[in-house]
Amino acid sequence: MPNVGLSDTTARIGQSAPGPEIDGSVSSQYSRLSSRRKELCGRQLLDRIIGCVIKGVQDDARASVD
Repeated sequence: MPNVGLSDTTARIGQSAPGPEIDGSVSSQYSRLSSRRKELCGRQLLDRIIGCVIKGVQDDARASVD
């Protein structure tokens, strides 16, 4: 994810923060977001696996009742 032109944009907006500081905060935010996304994907996968296991157990229980 390139940060090209980011400091130019903020300078035009009128913020007085220097470019490298802004780029650093953006890249740290991006890395935080990507690690959060990995965490969420892992959790979804785990939920799906657990859901399949529970569904299988319920199907087995239904079959044994019938």
